[in-house]
Amino acid sequence: MVIFLSLNRFRIPRVFAEYPEGLTFDKLLQRTGLDETVLNDALNTLERHDVVLQTGNHWKIIVELFRRWVVENSQS
Repeated sequence: MVIFLSLNRFRIPRVFAEYPEGLTFDKLLQRTGLDETVLNDALNTLERHDVVLQTGNHWKIIVELFRRWVVENSQS
């Protein structure tokens, strides 16, 4: 389970990186293809590590420089 969750934590920022304004939980479910419980656990972990932030009903990457790095490194 830990390895699976770790891999999903990397998948989520790649999806976020394409949307600087962030995404709703439902859009994240759709774009990642993850189970709702797995996505929720991964988002909570990423939030605890100050990678993502939930504002209203949107989740987004906190640091713009990190978002840009993800965009650049996801295309290779």
